[in-house]
Amino acid sequence: MNIRQLVPISIVLILASNFIYAETKPQNPITDNENLIERKSRFFDEFFIEQNAQLSQYTKVLFLDSLVTFDKDWLKDNRMKVSSKYKDKTKARYSRLFNEQLTKTFEKDTRFTVVNEKAKDVLVIAANINDLDIYGPDDKPQIKQYVYRAGEGQLQASLKTHSGETLATFEDRRESTDRGRQTPTRASSILNERDFRLLMKKWAKQLAKHIASN
Repeated sequence: MNIRQLVPISIVLILASNFIYAETKPQNPITDNENLIERKSRFFDEFFIEQNAQLSQYTKVLFLDSLVTFDKDWLKDNRMKVSSKYKDKTKARYSRLFNEQLTKTFEKDTRFTVVNEKAKDVLVIAANINDLDIYGPDDKPQIKQYVYRAGEGQLQASLKTHSGETLATFEDRRESTDRGRQTPTRASSILNERDFRLLMKKWAKQLAKHIASN
């Protein structure tokens, strides 16, 4: 096989490798509405809102199923450690966990009512997690893992009308805990979920706060 034959094969292998590790991320809702303007937030990294939007007028909210994607570096680092079944189960688990935290948080907040159907007076919320970085595999309790760093993820949320018009968007990248880096900490599926549950609760509370105050 000569060099000319090797070059096309190398290109194909590179493209195939990129395809294996790539995951389709939720579409950025900011591109759906050119009228969104940036507003400062003391919590979220980015907060965009339609210029004339009044989020506080909504007391009813509907949550779409959360989408979860893994961090591309996590996929590469764990490509020999985790199966497709594990990845699918983990994404489904964290999606369900996030929806549970969102629903619980808004149900406890007397300013809101969580509903199951779209209507003109209902605010539709799509809250997704990109770049999920956990310690995998974490499905083997018999293996003790100790880590120096916390998990991480990026929230991407959009608030829409019943007809699909984007009123506001939020982005926030954050570690699951404020864990120090000096002392190793035990990591397991239960502990990982506990850490991310607390982060999801923070995100949910801040979403409720921003809706009520804007």
